[in-house]
Amino acid sequence: MKISICATSRFHYQQLAYQLVRHHALDLWVTAMPLSKLPKDLHSRVASRPSSLIAWIGAARLLPSCPLRSYIQAYSNVLFDYECLLALAIKQSTAIIGLSHHILAAGNLISRRSGLFICDVPIAHPSFLNRAILEESHRWGVEFQPLPQFTIGRESSSFLAADHIVCPSSFVKRTLLDHGIPDKKVSIIPYGSSPVGSTFKSSQSILNAPALNDMFVVLFVGNLSLRKGIPYLIEGFRKFSHPRKRLLLVGTVDRELLRSSVFQGDFSGITVVGPCNKEALDQYYRLASVFVLPSLAEGLALVITEAMSYSLPIIYTYETGASDILVDRVSGMQISCRSAQNVADALTNIADDTELAQRLSRSAYEASQKLQGWNSYGNNWMNLLNHLKR
Repeated sequence: MKISICATSRFHYQQLAYQLVRHHALDLWVTAMPLSKLPKDLHSRVASRPSSLIAWIGAARLLPSCPLRSYIQAYSNVLFDYECLLALAIKQSTAIIGLSHHILAAGNLISRRSGLFICDVPIAHPSFLNRAILEESHRWGVEFQPLPQFTIGRESSSFLAADHIVCPSSFVKRTLLDHGIPDKKVSIIPYGSSPVGSTFKSSQSILNAPALNDMFVVLFVGNLSLRKGIPYLIEGFRKFSHPRKRLLLVGTVDRELLRSSVFQGDFSGITVVGPCNKEALDQYYRLASVFVLPSLAEGLALVITEAMSYSLPIIYTYETGASDILVDRVSGMQISCRSAQNVADALTNIADDTELAQRLSRSAYEASQKLQGWNSYGNNWMNLLNHLKR
Protein backbone atom coordinates (compact mmCIF):
# COMPACT_ATOMS: atom_id res chain seq x y z
CA MET A 1 0.00 0.00 0.00
CA LYS A 2 1.26 3.47 -0.95
CA ILE A 3 -0.06 6.05 1.50
CA SER A 4 0.17 9.83 1.25
CA ILE A 5 -0.38 12.33 4.07
CA CYS A 6 -1.81 15.78 3.39
CA ALA A 7 -1.50 18.07 6.41
CA THR A 8 -0.14 21.58 6.76
CA SER A 9 1.51 21.21 10.17
CA ARG A 10 3.77 18.77 12.01
CA PHE A 11 1.47 18.16 14.99
CA HIS A 12 1.15 14.33 15.10
CA TYR A 13 1.72 13.98 11.35
CA GLN A 14 5.50 13.87 11.62
CA GLN A 15 5.15 10.85 13.89
CA LEU A 16 2.61 9.32 11.48
CA ALA A 17 5.08 9.80 8.62
CA TYR A 18 7.79 7.98 10.57
CA GLN A 19 5.40 5.15 11.37
CA LEU A 20 4.40 4.74 7.72
CA VAL A 21 8.11 4.65 6.81
CA ARG A 22 8.57 1.96 9.45
CA HIS A 23 5.86 -0.06 7.70
CA HIS A 24 7.32 0.71 4.22
CA ALA A 25 4.08 2.47 3.28
CA LEU A 26 4.76 6.22 3.00
CA ASP A 27 4.45 7.51 -0.55
CA LEU A 28 4.46 11.29 0.09
CA TRP A 29 3.81 13.79 2.84
CA VAL A 30 2.48 17.09 1.48
CA THR A 31 2.90 19.80 4.10
CA ALA A 32 2.99 23.58 4.41
CA MET A 33 6.02 23.35 6.69
CA PRO A 34 9.34 24.42 5.09
CA LEU A 35 11.86 21.61 4.75
CA SER A 36 14.20 23.41 7.14
CA LYS A 37 11.67 22.73 9.95
CA LEU A 38 11.45 19.00 9.23
CA PRO A 39 13.87 16.13 9.94
CA LYS A 40 16.35 15.60 7.11
CA ASP A 41 15.68 11.87 6.93
CA LEU A 42 12.12 12.63 5.77
CA HIS A 43 13.04 15.22 3.11
CA SER A 44 13.01 12.76 0.21
CA ARG A 45 9.39 11.87 1.01
CA VAL A 46 8.13 15.42 1.65
CA ALA A 47 6.55 17.93 -0.73
CA SER A 48 6.73 21.35 0.97
CA ARG A 49 4.03 23.83 -0.12
CA PRO A 50 4.41 26.81 2.28
CA SER A 51 2.25 29.42 0.50
CA SER A 52 -0.90 28.52 2.45
CA LEU A 53 0.98 28.70 5.76
CA ILE A 54 2.36 32.12 4.83
CA ALA A 55 -1.19 33.33 4.14
CA TRP A 56 -2.44 31.88 7.44
CA ILE A 57 0.31 33.38 9.59
CA GLY A 58 0.21 36.69 7.71
CA ALA A 59 -3.52 37.05 8.36
CA ALA A 60 -3.05 36.22 12.05
CA ARG A 61 -0.30 38.80 12.52
CA LEU A 62 -1.49 41.62 10.27
CA LEU A 63 -5.25 41.32 10.87
CA PRO A 64 -5.53 40.01 14.45
CA SER A 65 -8.96 41.50 15.19
CA CYS A 66 -10.33 41.89 11.67
CA PRO A 67 -13.22 39.63 10.56
CA LEU A 68 -11.41 39.29 7.23
CA ARG A 69 -8.69 37.25 8.96
CA SER A 70 -10.82 34.12 9.35
CA TYR A 71 -11.83 34.22 5.69
CA ILE A 72 -8.24 34.55 4.48
CA GLN A 73 -7.30 31.61 6.68
CA ALA A 74 -10.26 29.62 5.38
CA TYR A 75 -9.22 30.16 1.77
CA SER A 76 -5.60 29.34 2.61
CA ASN A 77 -6.90 25.85 3.46
CA VAL A 78 -8.49 25.65 0.02
CA LEU A 79 -5.19 26.72 -1.54
CA PHE A 80 -3.36 23.95 0.30
CA ASP A 81 -5.97 21.41 -0.76
CA TYR A 82 -5.36 22.19 -4.42
CA GLU A 83 -1.60 22.16 -3.91
CA CYS A 84 -2.04 18.64 -2.53
CA LEU A 85 -4.14 17.76 -5.56
CA LEU A 86 -1.34 18.84 -7.91
CA ALA A 87 1.34 17.07 -5.88
CA LEU A 88 -0.59 13.79 -5.89
CA ALA A 89 -1.53 14.00 -9.57
CA ILE A 90 1.85 12.50 -10.52
CA LYS A 91 1.94 9.98 -7.68
CA GLN A 92 0.39 6.53 -7.52
CA SER A 93 -0.87 6.62 -3.95
CA THR A 94 -3.49 4.01 -3.08
CA ALA A 95 -4.61 5.79 0.09
CA ILE A 96 -4.62 9.31 1.45
CA ILE A 97 -4.75 10.45 5.08
CA GLY A 98 -5.63 14.11 5.27
CA LEU A 99 -6.38 16.76 7.87
CA SER A 100 -10.11 17.39 7.67
CA HIS A 101 -9.69 21.18 7.26
CA HIS A 102 -8.20 20.90 3.77
CA ILE A 103 -8.52 17.48 2.18
CA LEU A 104 -11.65 17.57 0.02
CA ALA A 105 -10.19 17.98 -3.50
CA ALA A 106 -7.15 15.76 -2.95
CA GLY A 107 -9.27 13.13 -1.21
CA ASN A 108 -11.76 13.04 -4.06
CA LEU A 109 -8.86 12.53 -6.51
CA ILE A 110 -7.76 9.39 -4.67
CA SER A 111 -11.37 8.18 -4.49
CA ARG A 112 -11.74 8.50 -8.28
CA ARG A 113 -8.70 6.22 -8.58
CA SER A 114 -10.47 3.69 -6.34
CA GLY A 115 -8.09 4.46 -3.47
CA LEU A 116 -8.90 5.00 0.19
CA PHE A 117 -9.83 8.51 1.35
CA ILE A 118 -9.25 8.76 5.12
CA CYS A 119 -10.23 11.99 6.86
CA ASP A 120 -8.23 12.71 10.03
CA VAL A 121 -10.07 14.80 12.63
CA PRO A 122 -7.64 15.92 15.36
CA ILE A 123 -10.13 18.03 17.33
CA ALA A 124 -13.87 18.32 17.97
CA HIS A 125 -16.43 18.94 15.22
CA PRO A 126 -16.10 22.59 14.07
CA SER A 127 -19.70 23.41 14.98
CA PHE A 128 -19.06 22.16 18.52
CA LEU A 129 -15.94 24.33 18.72
CA ASN A 130 -17.79 27.42 17.53
CA ARG A 131 -20.53 26.96 20.09
CA ALA A 132 -18.23 26.16 23.02
CA ILE A 133 -15.86 29.08 22.50
CA LEU A 134 -18.68 31.52 21.74
CA GLU A 135 -20.22 30.73 25.13
CA GLU A 136 -16.88 31.29 26.87
CA SER A 137 -16.15 34.53 25.02
CA HIS A 138 -19.47 35.96 26.20
CA ARG A 139 -18.76 34.84 29.74
CA TRP A 140 -15.31 36.41 29.96
CA GLY A 141 -15.74 39.41 27.67
CA VAL A 142 -13.28 38.15 25.07
CA GLU A 143 -13.63 38.99 21.37
CA PHE A 144 -14.29 35.87 19.29
CA GLN A 145 -14.13 35.31 15.54
CA PRO A 146 -16.10 32.15 14.78
CA LEU A 147 -15.10 29.73 12.07
CA PRO A 148 -16.81 30.82 8.83
CA GLN A 149 -19.71 28.66 7.68
CA PHE A 150 -17.71 28.14 4.49
CA THR A 151 -15.05 26.32 6.51
CA ILE A 152 -17.59 24.23 8.40
CA GLY A 153 -19.31 23.36 5.12
CA ARG A 154 -16.10 22.19 3.45
CA GLU A 155 -15.11 20.13 6.47
CA SER A 156 -18.58 18.57 6.59
CA SER A 157 -18.26 17.73 2.88
CA SER A 158 -14.96 15.99 3.65
CA PHE A 159 -16.65 13.94 6.36
CA LEU A 160 -19.33 12.90 3.88
CA ALA A 161 -16.95 12.11 1.01
CA ALA A 162 -14.36 10.18 3.01
CA ASP A 163 -14.36 6.39 3.07
CA HIS A 164 -13.53 6.52 6.76
CA ILE A 165 -12.83 9.03 9.54
CA VAL A 166 -10.14 8.68 12.21
CA CYS A 167 -10.02 10.68 15.44
CA PRO A 168 -7.82 10.42 18.55
CA SER A 169 -10.41 10.12 21.32
CA SER A 170 -13.93 9.17 22.40
CA PHE A 171 -14.67 12.84 23.02
CA VAL A 172 -13.99 13.79 19.39
CA LYS A 173 -15.98 10.80 18.15
CA ARG A 174 -18.92 11.86 20.31
CA THR A 175 -18.96 15.35 18.77
CA LEU A 176 -18.92 13.79 15.29
CA LEU A 177 -21.77 11.37 16.06
CA ASP A 178 -23.76 14.24 17.58
CA HIS A 179 -23.55 15.97 14.19
CA GLY A 180 -24.92 13.06 12.22
CA ILE A 181 -21.86 11.01 11.23
CA PRO A 182 -22.54 7.24 11.40
CA ASP A 183 -20.78 5.36 14.18
CA LYS A 184 -19.42 2.68 11.84
CA LYS A 185 -17.62 5.33 9.79
CA VAL A 186 -15.46 6.57 12.69
CA SER A 187 -12.46 4.87 14.34
CA ILE A 188 -10.44 6.01 17.36
CA ILE A 189 -6.63 5.81 17.25
CA PRO A 190 -5.03 7.49 20.30
CA TYR A 191 -1.70 9.27 19.86
CA GLY A 192 1.61 7.93 21.12
CA SER A 193 3.81 9.12 23.94
CA SER A 194 7.35 10.43 24.20
CA PRO A 195 9.24 12.75 26.57
CA VAL A 196 10.30 16.16 25.28
CA GLY A 197 13.98 15.62 26.09
CA SER A 198 16.16 12.60 26.77
CA THR A 199 18.48 14.22 29.31
CA PHE A 200 18.11 16.73 32.11
CA LYS A 201 20.47 19.71 31.92
CA SER A 202 20.51 22.20 34.75
CA SER A 203 20.08 25.81 33.69
CA GLN A 204 20.14 29.03 35.68
CA SER A 205 17.81 30.59 33.11
CA ILE A 206 14.81 28.52 34.23
CA LEU A 207 13.15 30.82 36.72
CA ASN A 208 15.66 30.00 39.51
CA ALA A 209 14.96 26.29 39.42
CA PRO A 210 16.51 25.39 42.81
CA ALA A 211 13.95 27.63 44.53
CA LEU A 212 11.16 25.49 43.07
CA ASN A 213 12.42 22.24 44.55
CA ASP A 214 10.51 22.67 47.81
CA MET A 215 7.40 24.12 46.12
CA PHE A 216 4.19 22.44 45.03
CA VAL A 217 4.51 23.29 41.33
CA VAL A 218 1.38 23.19 39.16
CA LEU A 219 2.25 23.03 35.45
CA PHE A 220 0.21 23.95 32.38
CA VAL A 221 1.65 23.64 28.87
CA GLY A 222 -0.17 24.88 25.77
CA ASN A 223 -1.73 27.93 24.20
CA LEU A 224 -3.18 30.16 26.92
CA SER A 225 -6.70 30.51 25.57
CA LEU A 226 -10.35 30.12 26.46
CA ARG A 227 -10.47 26.72 24.76
CA LYS A 228 -7.79 25.44 27.13
CA GLY A 229 -9.82 26.44 30.20
CA ILE A 230 -7.26 28.98 31.42
CA PRO A 231 -9.81 31.12 33.39
CA TYR A 232 -10.81 28.07 35.46
CA LEU A 233 -7.19 27.02 36.02
CA ILE A 234 -6.19 30.47 37.30
CA GLU A 235 -9.25 30.79 39.54
CA GLY A 236 -8.87 27.20 40.75
CA PHE A 237 -5.24 27.84 41.67
CA ARG A 238 -6.30 30.92 43.65
CA LYS A 239 -8.84 28.81 45.56
CA PHE A 240 -6.23 26.11 46.25
CA SER A 241 -4.83 26.61 49.75
CA HIS A 242 -1.17 25.66 50.06
CA PRO A 243 1.72 27.47 51.81
CA ARG A 244 4.25 26.84 49.01
CA LYS A 245 2.37 26.79 45.74
CA ARG A 246 3.44 27.92 42.26
CA LEU A 247 1.57 27.86 38.92
CA LEU A 248 3.66 27.84 35.74
CA LEU A 249 1.80 28.73 32.53
CA VAL A 250 4.01 27.67 29.63
CA GLY A 251 2.86 28.80 26.19
CA THR A 252 1.74 31.73 24.09
CA VAL A 253 -1.02 33.93 25.52
CA ASP A 254 -3.94 34.73 23.21
CA ARG A 255 -3.98 38.49 22.66
CA GLU A 256 -7.70 38.83 23.35
CA LEU A 257 -7.41 36.82 26.58
CA LEU A 258 -4.55 39.00 27.81
CA ARG A 259 -6.77 42.08 27.58
CA SER A 260 -9.73 40.45 29.32
CA SER A 261 -10.81 40.18 32.95
CA VAL A 262 -9.11 36.76 33.15
CA PHE A 263 -5.70 38.38 33.65
CA GLN A 264 -6.89 40.85 36.27
CA GLY A 265 -6.70 40.32 40.02
CA ASP A 266 -4.23 38.49 42.24
CA PHE A 267 -1.37 36.85 40.33
CA SER A 268 0.82 35.98 43.31
CA GLY A 269 2.38 32.55 42.82
CA ILE A 270 1.50 32.55 39.11
CA THR A 271 4.21 32.84 36.44
CA VAL A 272 3.36 33.29 32.77
CA VAL A 273 6.45 31.69 31.26
CA GLY A 274 5.49 32.14 27.62
CA PRO A 275 6.75 29.86 24.83
CA CYS A 276 10.03 28.05 25.41
CA ASN A 277 12.45 25.67 23.72
CA LYS A 278 12.58 21.90 24.28
CA GLU A 279 15.40 22.04 26.83
CA ALA A 280 13.47 24.47 29.02
CA LEU A 281 10.21 22.55 28.60
CA ASP A 282 11.97 19.35 29.64
CA GLN A 283 13.03 21.05 32.86
CA TYR A 284 9.56 22.39 33.61
CA TYR A 285 8.11 18.89 33.30
CA ARG A 286 10.77 17.55 35.66
CA LEU A 287 10.24 20.32 38.23
CA ALA A 288 6.44 19.98 38.27
CA SER A 289 4.47 18.35 41.09
CA VAL A 290 1.29 17.98 39.02
CA PHE A 291 0.12 18.69 35.46
CA VAL A 292 -3.28 20.30 34.82
CA LEU A 293 -5.19 20.64 31.55
CA PRO A 294 -8.82 21.79 32.08
CA SER A 295 -9.67 22.14 28.36
CA LEU A 296 -13.13 22.62 26.91
CA ALA A 297 -12.24 20.93 23.62
CA GLU A 298 -9.23 18.99 22.35
CA GLY A 299 -8.59 15.90 20.29
CA LEU A 300 -6.08 14.14 22.46
CA ALA A 301 -3.73 16.80 23.77
CA LEU A 302 -0.14 15.72 23.10
CA VAL A 303 0.97 17.49 26.28
CA ILE A 304 -1.01 14.87 28.21
CA THR A 305 1.08 12.01 26.80
CA GLU A 306 4.23 14.09 27.36
CA ALA A 307 3.32 14.64 31.02
CA MET A 308 2.57 10.92 31.42
CA SER A 309 6.07 10.08 30.21
CA TYR A 310 7.47 12.29 32.99
CA SER A 311 5.52 10.38 35.69
CA LEU A 312 3.38 13.38 36.60
CA PRO A 313 -0.01 13.13 38.33
CA ILE A 314 -2.42 14.55 35.76
CA ILE A 315 -5.64 16.51 36.28
CA TYR A 316 -7.70 16.54 33.09
CA THR A 317 -11.19 17.00 31.69
CA TYR A 318 -13.03 14.47 29.54
CA GLU A 319 -12.83 17.07 26.76
CA THR A 320 -9.02 16.70 26.58
CA GLY A 321 -9.54 13.20 25.11
CA ALA A 322 -7.39 11.72 27.88
CA SER A 323 -10.10 9.39 29.17
CA ASP A 324 -9.09 6.95 26.41
CA ILE A 325 -5.61 6.50 27.90
CA LEU A 326 -6.05 7.46 31.58
CA VAL A 327 -8.35 6.00 34.24
CA ASP A 328 -9.91 8.39 36.75
CA ARG A 329 -8.37 8.04 40.23
CA VAL A 330 -6.02 5.32 38.92
CA SER A 331 -3.67 7.03 36.45
CA GLY A 332 -5.12 10.54 36.58
CA MET A 333 -7.88 12.69 38.05
CA GLN A 334 -10.76 13.59 35.74
CA ILE A 335 -12.66 16.78 36.56
CA SER A 336 -15.61 18.59 35.02
CA CYS A 337 -14.75 21.34 32.58
CA ARG A 338 -15.67 24.94 33.39
CA SER A 339 -15.17 24.36 37.13
CA ALA A 340 -12.56 26.29 39.10
CA GLN A 341 -13.70 24.52 42.26
CA ASN A 342 -13.02 21.12 40.69
CA VAL A 343 -9.49 22.29 39.83
CA ALA A 344 -8.91 23.46 43.41
CA ASP A 345 -10.32 20.26 44.93
CA ALA A 346 -8.17 18.01 42.71
CA LEU A 347 -5.02 20.00 43.54
CA THR A 348 -5.85 19.74 47.24
CA ASN A 349 -6.38 15.98 47.04
CA ILE A 350 -3.02 15.41 45.35
CA ALA A 351 -1.11 17.85 47.56
CA ASP A 352 -2.57 16.43 50.79
CA ASP A 353 -2.40 12.71 49.93
CA THR A 354 1.16 11.59 49.20
CA GLU A 355 0.06 8.01 48.58
CA LEU A 356 -2.50 9.15 45.99
CA ALA A 357 0.07 11.38 44.26
CA GLN A 358 2.59 8.53 44.07
CA ARG A 359 -0.01 6.08 42.76
CA LEU A 360 -1.17 8.49 40.05
CA SER A 361 2.43 9.24 39.11
CA ARG A 362 3.41 5.58 38.82
CA SER A 363 0.25 4.57 36.94
CA ALA A 364 0.51 7.48 34.48
CA TYR A 365 4.06 6.44 33.59
CA GLU A 366 3.02 2.79 33.19
CA ALA A 367 0.16 3.87 30.91
CA SER A 368 2.60 5.90 28.78
CA GLN A 369 4.83 2.83 28.38
CA LYS A 370 1.92 0.79 27.06
CA LEU A 371 1.72 3.25 24.15
CA GLN A 372 5.19 1.97 23.08
CA GLY A 373 6.25 5.46 22.12
CA TRP A 374 4.41 5.92 18.82
CA ASN A 375 4.62 2.33 17.59
CA SER A 376 1.13 1.38 18.82
CA TYR A 377 -0.21 4.41 16.95
CA GLY A 378 1.46 3.27 13.72
CA ASN A 379 0.39 -0.34 14.16
CA ASN A 380 -3.22 0.67 14.74
CA TRP A 381 -3.19 2.79 11.59
CA MET A 382 -1.84 -0.07 9.47
CA ASN A 383 -4.36 -2.52 10.93
CA LEU A 384 -7.21 -0.15 10.07
CA LEU A 385 -5.94 0.57 6.53
CA ASN A 386 -5.48 -3.13 5.76
CA HIS A 387 -8.97 -3.86 7.09
CA LEU A 388 -10.55 -1.09 4.99
CA LYS A 389 -8.69 -2.19 1.88
CA ARG A 390 -10.13 -5.71 2.00
